[in-house]
Amino acid sequence: MTDADLLLAAIKCTALDPLTNLIATYLDQPVFILDTTGQLITTSTSQLPTRNADWVRLDTSQGSFQDGTTEYLRRPINTYALKTWFLFVAQSKGYPVTAAQLQLVIQVINNFNERYTVNPNQSEMNGLFTQLLHQPDKTAITNFGPLLNQPLVAITATPLVAQPQQEAFKQAIQKVLTAMPMSEDVHQNLVLIAPATTAKFEYSALTKLARQYQYCIFISEPYTDITKSRDFLSICRQAFKAAQKLGPLQPVNLTQAYNIYIILDHMPDSTLLRQTMCAQLLTLKAHDRTHHTELFSTLFTYLENDCRLSTTADQLHLHRNSLTKRLQRIDDLIHIDWDQPHKTFGLRLSYRIFNYLDH
Repeated sequence: MTDADLLLAAIKCTALDPLTNLIATYLDQPVFILDTTGQLITTSTSQLPTRNADWVRLDTSQGSFQDGTTEYLRRPINTYALKTWFLFVAQSKGYPVTAAQLQLVIQVINNFNERYTVNPNQSEMNGLFTQLLHQPDKTAITNFGPLLNQPLVAITATPLVAQPQQEAFKQAIQKVLTAMPMSEDVHQNLVLIAPATTAKFEYSALTKLARQYQYCIFISEPYTDITKSRDFLSICRQAFKAAQKLGPLQPVNLTQAYNIYIILDHMPDSTLLRQTMCAQLLTLKAHDRTHHTELFSTLFTYLENDCRLSTTADQLHLHRNSLTKRLQRIDDLIHIDWDQPHKTFGLRLSYRIFNYLDH
């Protein structure tokens, strides 16, 4: 079979298995395709080789694998797809497969995938994601494939400089979150989604990129319905606005830490907030001003550390005995009932209201 014969016949293929058999005929060798999890996508033969995880590793440049006396060439297919596929071709010493033949075969498979969206590539995923954000009820989500039925997080990346290196940052973040759907909002902020486990695993890498390119990243709480991505991206944006008011921005942030501030931002009457805040905190503030103490900040740190004495002492650079004396002085002034969870919760909430009103 000539190259021209392959191309003409491939156009007529409407399913992947017939295309695979056609390629096997063209190469005169058994072929099969695996994805990065080792799942068999398609094959022209029932006699599959014995293989292990090394065959589908992304971080290897190994181009062939041995099974008994047979060598199998490996070539990646569309590395910017939602899942990278690997084409394996049995290699015969008498009739070796040429590099040009492999290149043509990969082109044929990629063209087939583009026609039938079998394994959507990065640009297709980005376009579909943009559509999902604008019309979640009218977008077919089946092409998101592996992103369905697992916890996801929404991510926003906002530049902190007037002229950001947007393209360079996009390329860098796509290497960290490979083939994850990405778009831009009306303010040219990057927005994307990723599996929750992936985002958690790549937290350090995202922090490094945010610092390098001067971006601020917010990551939402996990959710499972991909059609709700727009809502969780909105929470990321609101959390960013709240964080701007409260102090220095961190490179990577979790929206969970700002949920209460988002709620407070929607309160129309700040007078009500002041009236619901524990007046006990004002007592500590007044005592600190008069006696030059740090009881207000000490109680906050103690509560944020779930009332763990050692952790709080370490964070405040205090001896445990010194911290115990401070806590006793606080209790003398405002009489906290530590055995009542709703009382300590009320204090923690009041600290956030105080912080919110103070800014």
